[in-house]
Amino acid sequence: MTTFATEPAVIVTRGGYVESVHQAAVAVVRSDGALLYSLADPTLVTFTRSSAKPFQALAVVESGALDQYGFTPRELALMCASHNGQPYHTQTAAHMLERIGLSADDLRCGVHMPFHAPTASAMRQAGEPATPIHNNCSGKHAGMLALSKHLGALDRDYRDPAHPVQQMNLANLADLAEVAPETIQVGVDGCSVPTFALSLQSAALAFARLLDTRALPAARAEAASRIVNAMQTYPEMVGGDDRFDTWLMSSLPGLISKIGAEGYQGLAIQRDGEALGIVARVADGDVANRAQAPFVMEVLRQLDLLPSGLAGAERWQRGIVRNRHGVEVGDIRPAFELRRG
Repeated sequence: MTTFATEPAVIVTRGGYVESVHQAAVAVVRSDGALLYSLADPTLVTFTRSSAKPFQALAVVESGALDQYGFTPRELALMCASHNGQPYHTQTAAHMLERIGLSADDLRCGVHMPFHAPTASAMRQAGEPATPIHNNCSGKHAGMLALSKHLGALDRDYRDPAHPVQQMNLANLADLAEVAPETIQVGVDGCSVPTFALSLQSAALAFARLLDTRALPAARAEAASRIVNAMQTYPEMVGGDDRFDTWLMSSLPGLISKIGAEGYQGLAIQRDGEALGIVARVADGDVANRAQAPFVMEVLRQLDLLPSGLAGAERWQRGIVRNRHGVEVGDIRPAFELRRG
């Protein structure tokens, strides 16, 4: 069993006293593999969860499936998304399925109500049930179905780790992370497809190489660049209203960000002409969704990647603890220093 070597990173205060602490770890890696900064153990092995979606989209692009079915950059961004389930997300996913001659019934991602509270509330009031199209992973699954059809493998369950789609996904992530595929642990994600566990440092390298494609074969470099461009051009498709990924990519040009379950987040950004990959992990899974944003924002601040006076930044840098009357009684803020190497 993995030992979580993490350190205190985000504190929760009440009445001026520390009430609880979120532990975390992070790795900051240059595209040549150099570990530049870290907190706790950068070799910590943990599941990438939905942060792997940009890498899972690689095979769809590189294989020719994306162009065969005429998918747009906006639709490619949805393949990389953990979307809100807002109408513009679900309509896009439905159009993608129509393009390949399939429907929501062919999605194997499971069902949940939209993350977007106003959309979910409107559906409940209208008595409209959720379908797989509302699942935050429906874009990714539509892409996997397109690739499966392109490969002539629709007769098999695309969720199976032995399916050609999943084998390609594993190989592509291993290639960008510069690890042997057999060293990557495979589990089952919340949407039922394989999820991959590798070290924070290796995953950060993979993110850096999405931006710096010079060492990649031409076809893979082009595919990676198309994915990065799609995410940067359509950040609303990757998350949606009031989502951290969407705000980050809208506010910091040149950055890509993809959050995953259980307090995981992967980012890539240029600094001083170098491509950096950043992978952060909150040890307790951040089920209350309160530590991840302050932690990542502080990492970016310490790397001098947050412009002063950035509009909207304060909302993500510090959380507020309120009582049942809405009165502020404490806060949630980072408390750590990155180490070099």
